[in-house]
Amino acid sequence: MDYFSDENFIVRKAKFIYDNSLFDGNGFIKWSYKEGLEVKLFTHSDEYIRPKTQGFGSPKVIKKSERQNIHFFLDGYKRGIIPSYYLGTQIFMSLQNVLHFKSNNLILFQKSSSKNQKYWMGKGLFRLPKSNYFFPSTIETSEFIDGNPVNKSFKRNRVYYKEKDFRLNAWLKDNEYLEYHYSLKKEKYSQRYAIYYPVGFQNAISFLLGVNAKRVKTEVKTRNSKITEIHRHSDPEEMYIYNTLNTFEVYEAGLVKTLADFFT
Repeated sequence: MDYFSDENFIVRKAKFIYDNSLFDGNGFIKWSYKEGLEVKLFTHSDEYIRPKTQGFGSPKVIKKSERQNIHFFLDGYKRGIIPSYYLGTQIFMSLQNVLHFKSNNLILFQKSSSKNQKYWMGKGLFRLPKSNYFFPSTIETSEFIDGNPVNKSFKRNRVYYKEKDFRLNAWLKDNEYLEYHYSLKKEKYSQRYAIYYPVGFQNAISFLLGVNAKRVKTEVKTRNSKITEIHRHSDPEEMYIYNTLNTFEVYEAGLVKTLADFFT
């Protein structure tokens, strides 16, 4: 799916738990990278008993158990998940059991097999505060006129690191996005590690740059699926504690690898 394009999905089947009752249903999902997800589900439950009264407006601490994963099936995908969503009193308030809400992220699963491959493969995109960043590796660019080179330049806008069992290649785009690709040898790294590596890499980049890098899109190929996670376009923030520190202006690519391993 193209992250920056609006998408509309038909939900063939949805399942979730609400108030200790199993619900199913169908409906629609609309995706916009600026607004996130807009979800409308027509639901049904043979278990749910609507309470006669329910309090509103009072302060409430949302418990972890009250956040539920909403599972659903879409055309072209094995399944999808809206993770850890708090439904609140929406079922109680809707006499027709219609859910209409917005969410910031979505996880999609597609059929894909990497059983015959030696490496776990993944890629993704972070959003950074727009700036001229300096990374440990360089990219060479050349300009040509009539097929003849007229200018060559080097920019420190890349993170490239390679070991026997590991490879990471990331580069800055438009001084705002960091695109990255990684491969992890299966003999050394678990599937779980490959799935969560983007989180570790995100934390490493945030720590080194002094910014709160935002995950935009992540894709990871597992044994039987390609997992795609998308997040609503949100503004990254600077970590102001680093404003007067220049410690990390120059660093080796190996430091990125070490920190990403630590945070994964």
